[in-house]
Amino acid sequence: MGSNTVRDKPVLLEKGGHHGRLRAQTSRQATGREQETEEQHQIYLAAYPARHSMSRQQESAEEKRKPKRKKSPPSQ
Repeated sequence: MGSNTVRDKPVLLEKGGHHGRLRAQTSRQATGREQETEEQHQIYLAAYPARHSMSRQQESAEEKRKPKRKKSPPSQ
């Protein structure tokens, strides 16, 4: 049972998408530096092509369409 929870954690992290991981990294850097959230975000966007935002929109659209078909009950 204990290993089950440990196994669920990585699965959730992977399932949640890279948004959570990237967000955690950006927030961590922002806290590590001088509250440069906006500037950090701009730098991040500049460093990474708009491809990220595009994939994000597509993923969100797919996620919105997926639950409509599966309609799984909220775990949380």
